[in-house]
Amino acid sequence: MQIKPMSRETLKRDQHSILIKRLSHVALGVRDLDRQSDFYVHGCGLHIVDRTIRHLFFRAADSHHHVLELMGEQRGLHHIAFEVASDEELDRSMKILRDYGVRIDLGPDRDVEPGIGRLLQFRDPEGNTIELVSDVKSVDGPCGSGTGQPLSLNHVIVYAGNLAKQQDFFVQVLGMRVTDTVPGLMTFLRCNANHHSFGFIALPRRGLQHAAFDVANRADLVEVIVRLGDMATRRVDGPGRHGPGNMLFTYFEDPEKNLLEWVTEIQQIDEISHQARAWDARSALNVWNVPEHMGPPRGLWWLLDVLPTISKMVRRS
Repeated sequence: MQIKPMSRETLKRDQHSILIKRLSHVALGVRDLDRQSDFYVHGCGLHIVDRTIRHLFFRAADSHHHVLELMGEQRGLHHIAFEVASDEELDRSMKILRDYGVRIDLGPDRDVEPGIGRLLQFRDPEGNTIELVSDVKSVDGPCGSGTGQPLSLNHVIVYAGNLAKQQDFFVQVLGMRVTDTVPGLMTFLRCNANHHSFGFIALPRRGLQHAAFDVANRADLVEVIVRLGDMATRRVDGPGRHGPGNMLFTYFEDPEKNLLEWVTEIQQIDEISHQARAWDARSALNVWNVPEHMGPPRGLWWLLDVLPTISKMVRRS
C-alpha cells in the first residue's frame, strides 16, 4: 500500500497534534510461539525478518521492517505502533503528549526493537499500550512470490468502553481523522489516504477486536480463503463487502483465537472532498447482507426448512 502525503490543509489543521505517517505494527502475546509462528508463516504468508529469545518479528510484502510482533508471554494485545515521519516529529510528539498530561512509559529511546530507530510508549485513556516510532528500517529484497501474500498491515480495530472518549483522544492528541462511523457502535479513523488504519468497536472490554492485512486483488483474497480453509482454520465471517471503506473481506481466527481480517479494494480518501458518513450497522458490516442483496438465508440450509412442503407438492402433482 502506497502512503500518500497529507495536504497542506491537513498539516495546518493538525499543527497542535501529532502527525502520524502510517500504522506500523501490532504486537501480540502468545502462549505457543512455535505454533503461532507456523500459522503466520504458512497460513498467512508472512516472513520472519528478525528474532530475539522470546520475540518474533514478521514482515509482509512491502519494505516496512515488520508488521507483526509475536511475544512469548500472556496472550492478547501487547501494543500497537504508529510511525511518524522523523526523529524530530517524535520529539515533538513527546512534547504534545506531555502538554496533554499523558504519561510517557518509555522513551524516546533508540534500538529498543529490531528495525525501529527510536520509539516512545504510552497508554491511551483505556490502557491500551501505544507506541510512536521513527526511523523504521526498510527491508531490501522481495518477500516471497506466492499468491495471497499480505502487502501490509492495513488496520487494527480495538474495543472501546467509552467510544467518545477514545475517539476524542486519537483525534485531538494523535491527529487522526474520522472517516466514517456507525453511530454509537464503531468509529473508523485514518492517518493517511487509507480509509482507516485504526478504529474502535464499542464494547465494555479491552484489547484487540481484529487486525487486518491487505492483499493485492480479488484473486489473492480467494487464495487466502482457500488456503486457510484447507488448513481447517476457523472462518468467522465473509467473504463479503464492508460499507465503510468499500473493501472485500474475509475473517479467520488464528490458533489462539485472535481475529484476523484480509481485505482488498480499500477505498482511498481525498482529504479535501471527503465527508464522514454515518452508516447503519447492517450495511456497514456487509453490504451483501442488506435486504435487497440477500438470497435464501443461511446458505443452502434453508432447504431443510422447506423440504416437507416441497415433498407434499411433489406428491400432489
